[in-house]
Amino acid sequence: MSYLRIVFALLIIQGCAMAPVVQLAKQGKSGFDGAVFEGEIYVVGVDATNNDQYRLFSQATTGFVSLEAIKTDVDQRASEFCRDRNQTMKPLTVQTSVPPHILGNFPRAELVFICLEKQNEDLKYNKLINLKKLLDGGVLTREEFDREKEKLLNSIVP
Repeated sequence: MSYLRIVFALLIIQGCAMAPVVQLAKQGKSGFDGAVFEGEIYVVGVDATNNDQYRLFSQATTGFVSLEAIKTDVDQRASEFCRDRNQTMKPLTVQTSVPPHILGNFPRAELVFICLEKQNEDLKYNKLINLKKLLDGGVLTREEFDREKEKLLNSIVP
């Protein structure tokens, strides 16, 4: 009888999600590689640096965990990973499972990201504020502003 309690307790503990491990994206393979249910991939950022790209994959061990909880967990762990290095996290791609989450297609998410120096992000947004001032002052047209804003947001400021 106590053997069944131990097995049940282990199943309960394992019910949420496997703890994700951060790995270099070029050294590890995707958690979605070879999966029957490939999921959907979204490009959310552009990497204009030579920074290392990291991969973080997490999968629930049951279908009773929400996909949103898995995505939030991956995002928080990636942010903590960069924060521990006194940097900020910039997501590049997100891949998620697609419901229905049954028959082994448990909720899962993978985030590929880079860590950026904090001062670069601050400088980028200061330049964006100055760009807006030029638009408001009539120095730039709306088209020029939009073009320069797009370039600025998709680049890394030294």
